[in-house]
Amino acid sequence: MRAATAFRVGLVGLAACLAAACSHDDLPTAAPSGSPAPASSSPAGTGGSASPAPSTSGSGPAGGETEGGQPKACTLVTTAEAGAALGRKVGAAQARTLGVFSSCTFVTAGPGPVGTVTVQVLQSAATAGMFDQIVSGQSGGKTVQTVPGVGDKAVLATGVLIFHKGARVVTVFIYTQENPNGLRDNEIALAKTIAAKL
Repeated sequence: MRAATAFRVGLVGLAACLAAACSHDDLPTAAPSGSPAPASSSPAGTGGSASPAPSTSGSGPAGGETEGGQPKACTLVTTAEAGAALGRKVGAAQARTLGVFSSCTFVTAGPGPVGTVTVQVLQSAATAGMFDQIVSGQSGGKTVQTVPGVGDKAVLATGVLIFHKGARVVTVFIYTQENPNGLRDNEIALAKTIAAKL
């Protein structure tokens, strides 16, 4: 699970960077004021404070399950969709808050190799510039691959699919012990399913 943990911790650090950028003039006026607690306030790898997972049986955002006008991650992916993306049965959704991201993780159920599906949604309205910041932070300066047909713009950066549609930014990461750097085609397929709900 080292790669999956690094992904979560990396985005928490990125969240702090975005929070600092919230005072810049290029950010939308709908962005909430104030900054989240620094990433170091949570033990590394814990993913921040856990919250009860909302129902994942629906097909899209439900009333009251949004923050800052953005959907919570667990409203965008069902247990069945996560299992299909991973190719294995998964347990119930685990909802967390990671800085300015809503996060939803599904972990394989039962014996066998461990796998996870993680979907994260930025909880404030995003500009194209913010999307580029997120991509830059995730890629660490490495080349990213453009992915056509997902939202308004999508890229693969170090195994993580990141896309935006309108003012929403979503990341998708599928981890298995056999493929710790992500499952590209599965991430793309799941991202298309999620984008269709936005």
